[in-house]
Amino acid sequence: MASGGGRRKQLTIGAAIVIPAAIAVGVLVPRDHANEIEVEEVVERFRASTVPVDTQPASPSTSTVTTSTVSIIPQQTDPPITDPLREVAVAEPGVYVYRTSGFEAIDALTGVTHEYPAETTITVIADGCGVLLRWDALEERREEWRLCATPVGIELQTQSLQYHEFFDQETPENVVCDLPVLLVPVSDQPLEPVAQTCTIEDRPWLPVWEVLESGVADVDGETIDVRHVRMTIDDNDNYFEHYVADWLLAPNGQPVQLSLLKQSKSGSVVGDVVYDEVVQLDLVSTDPLR
Repeated sequence: MASGGGRRKQLTIGAAIVIPAAIAVGVLVPRDHANEIEVEEVVERFRASTVPVDTQPASPSTSTVTTSTVSIIPQQTDPPITDPLREVAVAEPGVYVYRTSGFEAIDALTGVTHEYPAETTITVIADGCGVLLRWDALEERREEWRLCATPVGIELQTQSLQYHEFFDQETPENVVCDLPVLLVPVSDQPLEPVAQTCTIEDRPWLPVWEVLESGVADVDGETIDVRHVRMTIDDNDNYFEHYVADWLLAPNGQPVQLSLLKQSKSGSVVGDVVYDEVVQLDLVSTDPLR
């Protein structure tokens, strides 16, 4: 989406974030692997799992919203202001390519690091009131989350998935939260931080979300309006988790840039395990592959 009128700040966020939860490694065996996923493979999977985009039935994810009486963030004193002339729609389905740098690592046994490839993908698939987004970093590392188009903007839904695999031990972790979070409001009205109460499998997971400044970003010569959103976790007990995730999101919720940094410690049958992850993603093109 091209930038509208007015002068807006060019936004860039530094390398800082991360998305997993404390990782329970289980019984480890002394071998490990990290396999890249080719972009073409992801596109073929998308084609196999969806009907052609131009024949998909209309859904709330692409409808124009004209009225609203909804307030979806209980912490706010006043409901967000809606704009009856603005279309609220989620990202178009397809496979989006991101320039990528970073890694994940654990210190269990001899320690192991998975370097992320230079390109990774986020696949967008129509889902319910919006879309399911799936980031594939490696065959052994992925994330899934859901966005919904609402009368007041794009909101993050309450269920997501974090997947890791070390030493052939699969660790899918389902995240369930108590309330959705408005990430890209229609209005520029300031929002109070939102603290979620979540579980990741059977463990507490307590992210705090902040919707920060608006600005613009350049994607392959195209100027995109973006909203800076930050998620933090600051758990300082023995099994700690320190997590900062900075997102630049387009008006349709499409991630334009992610900068992630995380470190956590958890228990396992081989003793305490420290997990580290650093990620930087930058959208290559607003045109998805299909």
